[in-house]
Amino acid sequence: MQVIDVPAKQGATWIKDAIVLFRGQPLAWIALAAAWVLLLFVSLFLPYIGGVIAVLQPAFFAGFALACRAQENGERVTVSHLFAALRVNPRPLVLIGALTSIGYLLLLAALYQLGAPWPDLPAQTPGNELETMRLIINGREWLAVVYFLVDSLLRGLLWFAAPLLAFHQMSAWHAVRWSVYASLSNLVPLSVFSALMLLVFLLALLTGGLGLVIAMPLLAITNYTSYRRVFSD
Repeated sequence: MQVIDVPAKQGATWIKDAIVLFRGQPLAWIALAAAWVLLLFVSLFLPYIGGVIAVLQPAFFAGFALACRAQENGERVTVSHLFAALRVNPRPLVLIGALTSIGYLLLLAALYQLGAPWPDLPAQTPGNELETMRLIINGREWLAVVYFLVDSLLRGLLWFAAPLLAFHQMSAWHAVRWSVYASLSNLVPLSVFSALMLLVFLLALLTGGLGLVIAMPLLAITNYTSYRRVFSD
């Protein structure tokens, strides 16, 4: 396996590839993404269950990657793919999810030391970022900037970890190392991709939120399409 340094325009190609996969089985992808979003909503109201859901996020994205590969092999995408990775490589995926959640809480603790109020328990649950940000900002807008920068950096460095664990039997630490290396090697196309996906979500919100029915599946699918372009077996 090797990492390919792709050109900046590949950031747009990842989204184009995702659109092709989505158009192949649109209703199936909408159903799969809807199941994922439903779990995220549950995490907003049930903080302890929300913590479990947060830990499983890498496994969910690995499941999306498995669904993409299944579609490419002529199979049907189903809601069961959301949990498929837990049957393939569960321990490293859960470990990465747990470490990410701990990193999130450490970030909140650091912001608290800088003057941000400590959120109530429901807001501490990863996945409830909107309520967390409302409490953190509270007249301290610069803290919001710090939060988003660190959060974006963490998500970017771990972007490839889930598909790596979906298709390769490796440890969590090994997957993190490969993901960090691939992300830093392709920082420019990742930046282009992030800017374009932000634009996609802004356009989706302008439709009264209806466009999220397409934007959410595309986000999940691009995790696989970017992996497929950057990693060569």
